Order: sequence, then structure tokens, then C-alpha cells
Amino acid sequence: MANISESVIETLRRLGADHFFLIVGGNAMYIDDAIRLTGIPYTIFHHEQAAAMAADAYAKITGKMAVCVSTSGPGASNLLTGISGAFTDSSPVFFLAGQAKRTEMVREEMRPGVRQFGTFELPNAKLFEPVTKASISMRGGDDPVNLVKKLAALTVSGRPGPVFLEIPIDVQGEKYLANEEIEEIPQAAPDADPIAITSFSQDFLLNLSRATRPLILAGHGVVVAKAGQLLREFSNLFNIPIVTTQLAKDVLSYDDPKFVGHVGLRGDRAGNLALYESDLLLCIGTSLQQQTIGYDPDKFAEKTKKFVVDFEKSISNKNLPIKMEHLVDADVVTVLNSLLELASKI
Repeated sequence: MANISESVIETLRRLGADHFFLIVGGNAMYIDDAIRLTGIPYTIFHHEQAAAMAADAYAKITGKMAVCVSTSGPGASNLLTGISGAFTDSSPVFFLAGQAKRTEMVREEMRPGVRQFGTFELPNAKLFEPVTKASISMRGGDDPVNLVKKLAALTVSGRPGPVFLEIPIDVQGEKYLANEEIEEIPQAAPDADPIAITSFSQDFLLNLSRATRPLILAGHGVVVAKAGQLLREFSNLFNIPIVTTQLAKDVLSYDDPKFVGHVGLRGDRAGNLALYESDLLLCIGTSLQQQTIGYDPDKFAEKTKKFVVDFEKSISNKNLPIKMEHLVDADVVTVLNSLLELASKI
């Protein structure tokens, strides 16, 4: 019979985790031992920040969920920089950490002002809430397999991002009887309105037929959605040049005939001039953050008709100062498929 740590690590393995990035520590010793028992390759670092950043990079390069493990307390809080990077850059990283025993954790009934009770104890699950898609402290009664499956699904679904799970040391060693098969991470498809997508696609293609200097602005969302080939197919079909954001430099190669350059504060002259001179712009897979649009949103490509694809309404609302011709809340792949399908009928 496996313990909870072994069940958690085995679940992650079955869900596709093929490398662990970690710092070993006393309050994570059952987790560390479970990693050893699986035989999955792992890399041990000298500092948690480095482990977190390595996991973030691994997730970006492979497009798969990465797993980073640390002990508790200030050791786990050292993960913050890497977690923040994964959060802002949409990297699917599962952060796992130990915690002091449940009986040695600060509780509500204690006298106000108690900072720490157990050895190497900090409320990291609360500290990480603003920069994760979910941040949870496992307590008694949680089903570890179902919890890990839900968190793993969350980290890769929609706009990817990090999740954090801490497991108290006494919970880590508890026995657990696995009772279900695990095959792959269930990914929730973003909500999409077919009518809105069709309307957007028709409107864009109509404007494209009248444009003389169309341009595509591709962001990191294209990379995350693995939609680079679809985008290149659409670009080639209508001979539309492409500029990219800072994090989307690998959407297409620099020697691709359609590649112009990069835009934004850290962009280049070619990319920004192309943006300024365009008369029709398809913004896809980009949140149009400040590094991309500059410090005056209302002046971003102000002479250009802008068609924006963004399935995250909170991001879309943030960009309301930007004058848009048409905005659709939908995912990259769905919109590109819609454009290609309608184009085939023209």
C-alpha cells in the first residue's frame, strides 16, 4: 500500500511529468523519497529559486507540465520569483512543497500575533495565492489523486499557469489505497461562441480584401496553443507578414519570408515600423501588455483597424483604452480554423 506522497508523485508521473526540479529537505522527505522510487529523472539545485526558474523554462520549451519540489517555510517561499515568472508568462508548472505537521501549524485559536509554531513553517499556500491559478494546503480528508488531477488540469487548461500544493509532513506519510487509473491530464476547452467567432472571421476577411498593408501580431498564446503551423498556414494563404511579441519569438523562424520583426518597447525598428504603417492588424495570442503596446494604450497602432482575439475577458477589459475594430473572446486555434474554413469558401 502506497503512502500519500507516493500516490501524488505516481499520479504526476501518469499525467506526463517526466522530470522533477527540486531541493530536498526534511519537511518534504516523503515526497523526495517518492520521487526516487519512481525512477523519473530529477535535477537537484542549490537554491529553490533556481529550481523554480528551471521548471518554468522546461515548461516553456517543451510545452508540457513541469514539476518543481521544495521543502517548507523559507525554502518554499524562495520559489516565489519562479512562480511569479510562470504566472506572468503562462507556464504550466506544478509546484509541490512540504509543510510542518498539522499539529504544529499556526491555528486560528492561537493567540493573535503568533508568527510560527512548527519548524520551518510559513503560510506559503496563502502567500502564493495572488500569483497562482490555485494554491492549496492539503489537510486530512483530501483525496490526493483527485486533488492532483484537478490541479494538473488547471495548470494546462485555458491560459496555462502555475499551481501550488503543500503537504504537511504527517500527511505525506499516511497510507493511501489507490483506486483508479490515470491516463492523461483532462484539459477543459475554453468557452467559445460559434456565432461570435464566425462574425469576427467574416468581418476580418472582408476588411482584409480591402486592406493594402495587413499585418499579424502574434503573441505567446500562439506558442502555448501550439498553433504556429495554423498561423503560418493562414499567413501564407493571404501573404500577410507577421510581427511577434517578446515571448513569441519562436512562432516562426527569422529567415521566414513572412517574418518582419518584433514590436513593443523591446522590439526592433522593422517590427515597430510595420505596426505603425499597417492598415489592418490581427492581434492573436497576445494580452497586449505594456511591453507590447507602449505607455499610451490609446496611441497603439492608432491609424490601424485592429481585430483582437483574446479568450480571457479580464485581459480584454484591461485593454479597453485601445480602439478596436472587432474583439472576440475565443481561443487561438478555434479562430484560426474558422478563418481558414471561411477562406476556403471564398
